[in-house]
Amino acid sequence: MAAPPPPVAAPKPVERQVVRTPPSTQGRGARITQPEYPPASRRAGEEGTVTLKVFVTDGGRAGQVEVAKSSGFPKLDEAAVKEVQRNWRFVPGKEDGKAVSMWHTFAVTFRLTD
Repeated sequence: MAAPPPPVAAPKPVERQVVRTPPSTQGRGARITQPEYPPASRRAGEEGTVTLKVFVTDGGRAGQVEVAKSSGFPKLDEAAVKEVQRNWRFVPGKEDGKAVSMWHTFAVTFRLTD
């Protein structure tokens, strides 16, 4: 009597690729404003760029905001954080076309022009 054929291995499941799009400051519904320059920083001639890590909600608002890289001046960093929390609106990030909350980094530059 012949031995039964070996069992056939089940096919491996196909991994589904999730298409992720990061939040954006450009597009319909986005609103980006420049923070007010702190008067003491203006007088002191302080300039710089602060990089912020922002938790953008699925509704396009800033949830948590953290300084990822300081401008080197605490007053400028604080002004940027407050402006983003209060006034910025984003195009939310998406997964497979559906808005989802996610972290993303954005930069705010303070430059004296007068």
